[in-house]
Amino acid sequence: MVSLGVISDTNARILTPLIKVISNGTTKMDIPLNNYLNKSYDNAAFNISLLERPLYGNVIIPNNLTSSNLLITYVPSLPSYIGSDSLKFRISTNQFNKSTTDNGVVLIERTVPDSKLILLHPWAAVIISGGFVSGITLLVAFIISRARRSIANQQQDSPLEPEYDENCKPLSGIDPADKYQGSFWDIIREGDYYPSLARFQFFIWTVVIAFVFLSVYLIRISGSELTWNAALSEGTLAIMGISISSSTFGNILSRVKYDSSLSKRVPKASSVPKLSTMLIEGTKPVLFRYQLFIWTFIGVGIYLFVSFSSINTIANALTNDMRLTDSHLLSNIKVADIEPTIVAITGLSQAAYLAGKFTARTLVRILGIFVGSNRTVSIHGDNFGEQKNSTIEGKGIVLVNNDRVPDTRVWADNRIDFDVPNDIQLTKGLTIKVVTYEGIVAIKKYCGDITIPVISQPQSQPSK
Repeated sequence: MVSLGVISDTNARILTPLIKVISNGTTKMDIPLNNYLNKSYDNAAFNISLLERPLYGNVIIPNNLTSSNLLITYVPSLPSYIGSDSLKFRISTNQFNKSTTDNGVVLIERTVPDSKLILLHPWAAVIISGGFVSGITLLVAFIISRARRSIANQQQDSPLEPEYDENCKPLSGIDPADKYQGSFWDIIREGDYYPSLARFQFFIWTVVIAFVFLSVYLIRISGSELTWNAALSEGTLAIMGISISSSTFGNILSRVKYDSSLSKRVPKASSVPKLSTMLIEGTKPVLFRYQLFIWTFIGVGIYLFVSFSSINTIANALTNDMRLTDSHLLSNIKVADIEPTIVAITGLSQAAYLAGKFTARTLVRILGIFVGSNRTVSIHGDNFGEQKNSTIEGKGIVLVNNDRVPDTRVWADNRIDFDVPNDIQLTKGLTIKVVTYEGIVAIKKYCGDITIPVISQPQSQPSK
């Protein structure tokens, strides 16, 4: 519906005070003026000039206007805009050699036409977006699987240093049936294939928010609503920011606490940690991991419930033959916001997770023993702790087959260097033990081929 109200000069009125025309509201519309002339202006020539332009459209004024083709054309610049618009113009004529001028104001109330219904049912949009997100996920899974197979084949062609079992027997090659071919869930694993709870939470929120966003946007564009009102809310952006931060800092903590988190080779399929180890710190489940896991699913569940409730309202409107365009629902369809309480709980649970991970005691492990020149030995591993003065006997020491090494040249969190005393022999199969300053013991057999013998001390000659 378009209403044309003309405010005329009291001394000269060319048009009737009010002209009403019907328009579909989305395409250009001609506003005829010739049928509403205030008096006889047969064969008169008119001039129309624009005094004030509309905000949401443009105006076309034809040339050589006469009483038979007197009109102006309004062209919407935003076809999906719903609301009011206006324009102001001046019309003049020299009929009977007398100049007459009148001012007019066009008031336009724009609505989407009744015949312009939403084309895509909301639940159809949900199914399409769910299929699209699932398809992308499967494509990523396929790419990851192919990439892992390629890496595994390259490492098979270029074998690394042989590994040994606890008795220093070389491990045989991986059985083809036990060869790990990669998995989609590698996307949430660390470099040593342990699954990351922070990455898992980031992945879940990414998939859910992408699914809801695409569903809402499909509903909007099916009704020609192309304005960007489906943008993510502050709560949604906050959740994504918290997930990204937690995943990043969790990865940094893993590098600090578990120096072996970057694997050198593709593992056996049977040795890849299960996803359930996300809830385990060291060798036992811990509360700070469980609370992050459960709050993630509570938050996701509430968010999906709110989102589907909104979509269900639109679906019911369609079922009842309610025209969404008439009630302006289409322009109000947006991505559901996330309650501030859920954002706060997510932030607190992430903070508790990172704090617990930082303070948790981790396993002390010896990963490799390397013999250098001049009787030097380097022990590589995890969580040896920093060197400090200890007054407790038997702590902060290294033993070679139960013989204590008097001094260490380097004692760092992931490396200990020492010189083998002359009275100690190091051969393949002997045990090296590290006792940290906290009293935690790590043991590993030396399986190298280099032997460090005992050096006999020269006997002193009796004086003559």
